[in-house]
Amino acid sequence: MSSISLPKGYYAVISDYENADRTSFTYKGVTYSVTEGENLFSTLAEAQVAALDAPEQEIEGVIELYNAPVILFSEGKHSIDKFIFDRSLILLGQGADVTPNSKNEAQDVPALDPKRAENESVLLGSFWHGKMTVSSLDVKTVVYNGLTLEGTRFNDVRSEGADIHLEFKNLIYPGYSGHQLFAFGVPKADSILSRSVEFSGIRVSELDDCDFGAPFLGGYADRISFKDVCYADTPKTFGCLTAPAGRSVEYKMEDCCFKNTECYGGLALVNGAGDINVTLKNSSFINVSYADEPGVRAELRENSSLKAGNCLFSDTRENCRCAIEINGDTSKVILENCGISGFAGEIEERIIRTEAPDHIADSEEDYVTENADPHTVLGSGNRDMSALDKMYEGRSVYRGDLHVHTNCGGTSDGTLPMSEWPAQMDALEIDFAAVVDHRQMRGFFLPEWDDLRFLIGTEPGATIENFNASRHGMHGIHYNMLFPHKYGLAMVLANFPEFKFSGDELTGSFKYFKATKERYMELFEYVRSIGGMVVHPHPKQLLVSSDPLDYYIGEHTYLETIYGSVYGHATRKNYQLWQDILALGKRVYASGGSDSHSVAMNTALSSFYTRERAIPAFYERMHAGDFNVGSVGIKMCIDEYPMGSEIEYRDGMRLSVRIEDFFHHEWRENTVYALRVFTDKGIAYCAEFNGKEPQELQLEVQKRDFYRVDVYDITHDCVVAVGNPIWIDDEAGTQFYNHGICCVASATTQTLNQSKNR
Repeated sequence: MSSISLPKGYYAVISDYENADRTSFTYKGVTYSVTEGENLFSTLAEAQVAALDAPEQEIEGVIELYNAPVILFSEGKHSIDKFIFDRSLILLGQGADVTPNSKNEAQDVPALDPKRAENESVLLGSFWHGKMTVSSLDVKTVVYNGLTLEGTRFNDVRSEGADIHLEFKNLIYPGYSGHQLFAFGVPKADSILSRSVEFSGIRVSELDDCDFGAPFLGGYADRISFKDVCYADTPKTFGCLTAPAGRSVEYKMEDCCFKNTECYGGLALVNGAGDINVTLKNSSFINVSYADEPGVRAELRENSSLKAGNCLFSDTRENCRCAIEINGDTSKVILENCGISGFAGEIEERIIRTEAPDHIADSEEDYVTENADPHTVLGSGNRDMSALDKMYEGRSVYRGDLHVHTNCGGTSDGTLPMSEWPAQMDALEIDFAAVVDHRQMRGFFLPEWDDLRFLIGTEPGATIENFNASRHGMHGIHYNMLFPHKYGLAMVLANFPEFKFSGDELTGSFKYFKATKERYMELFEYVRSIGGMVVHPHPKQLLVSSDPLDYYIGEHTYLETIYGSVYGHATRKNYQLWQDILALGKRVYASGGSDSHSVAMNTALSSFYTRERAIPAFYERMHAGDFNVGSVGIKMCIDEYPMGSEIEYRDGMRLSVRIEDFFHHEWRENTVYALRVFTDKGIAYCAEFNGKEPQELQLEVQKRDFYRVDVYDITHDCVVAVGNPIWIDDEAGTQFYNHGICCVASATTQTLNQSKNR
């Protein structure tokens, strides 16, 4: 045993606790004697309970005397599962005070320092549960130093409090993470919260963002600094802070290297209505954005500034934009001894367009568009909208959320009781919702089930064995099954014994099973054969694959393109995925939903035009693909065929479109919207309007694989409505699918009993 006792205020956490010596602990080459349960523990959570004292003396390898309990980690992996900070803590790994970044030329990515290549203390999280959260106002200080972080993320959710100080030093982020790694709560309007954050010696290199689009950081800090940060060769967006009105942010970056990243729109610093003062020193920013986007961007209000000294801004792809883009006064930018290459210039003002005409461009005469796929637009003198008028005659717009979870007992994991959903839906002007609670059918048979408001469904999970290009072992998906009647799920469970259903309607539950994609395709085809529908929800937020076809689960299924909100990264990623799948010739409908597990939400609704407010009517339109996702109503047809149809091409066909019924909760003042028509060859038509009045359009149809329409918010850079395609075949024989409702006579209690016996 060592004769040196671990001093008061230090608490040791050791990996491989079962096989370890529990009388000694080695930190940075020095071995201390310890006492199990007093200052030696198997987990961080156990150590926190005992960590009551701050240290009174320094120990070898720790160059600062901290005023909060210090947790020392051994080398090896330490599992983190939903850790909650309830007091100030200092977390020190074996690499404390040793930067992982070797020094070299500014334009090169620093190599990993050999001193940090071995004997690392690794905090190991998981995809779902690797979050380390601060919510208590008692936590004044948190320090991470000398750790490798895999699958863990930090979330300070506080929006009030006083002085908060956070330090993240000498950290390595290897591998992959789809989640935001650092989130800092935005203060309430009357809060005196003051948060300072320091990042130093950070290494983010070749970190895969799992295609999720979640950034490295976001939220609010009064003062934030970055020193010796290597952020390179990763598609993960760096993210930006928020500066609320009446607040100011001090932002410093020194001796940092940003290279070969995919920061959407450029490396953002701070956005919002508050003031920011940015200082950049001795740092390089090389290929930090997508092609032809600015390198760095910021919003500079009246009392804001941006100063850059001895910095390099470079784009090796010959960027047509300037190196720095400013929303605000560009005279507030000062560059001293900076090198700029590969850009069209140094500084440009970001023009945010807020004014658009009441109507899309129109003329009495026909004209040809100048887009990627030129089409003839029929002028008002030649338009004939009678087919569209007849199709939608007598129909009104209704809106629904196609993906929600309730609390109905059993295996449901929502928090809002099912009985409370209708009142919340009414308050938000939601006409219906698809309830897809997990692992059971219980909800359908409860007294509180509302046949006038709820679509019948469930959301199982799947582990699929043979994807083409899945990464990191993240090869699971979820799938929503929707049914026209309450016994549809019972029929599925009876015919697919892999679910291992047991119990009855109210007590029964089933398992998620592992199988090949071919077996799941058989399942999805069976669901469709009995009149059901299958949706691939939140596709880019679970499965990680480089092949769009891994996300494809069959013809005439649905992909959740708008997820949670039209303004989120998830929607951007999912919408692009849907476009990629369409480009491969697959016929897949767009869907959407909030996936709310708490309160009702109206941020991801779909628009249905039906003659009555009734679940069968909504179900029929969705089944046929004749609806649109998003906050704007889209009416569309080619001759007499609506969205979702598959038809034979003939000369003289016309595409008719009308945009109306903008959901007032989502419409934005001072916003430029664009009506866009797409074919398999690109954009056929694009014109702007302000969203205040209905729009109509008619094009001459050409031989294309499909036509579809969306509405894009140019001001805020997001899609707000997506219409389903009309597909066109060359061969003789019109194929028009109006799937309708399939009533299956065998859906009986006997079928349910067969399911229970398997």
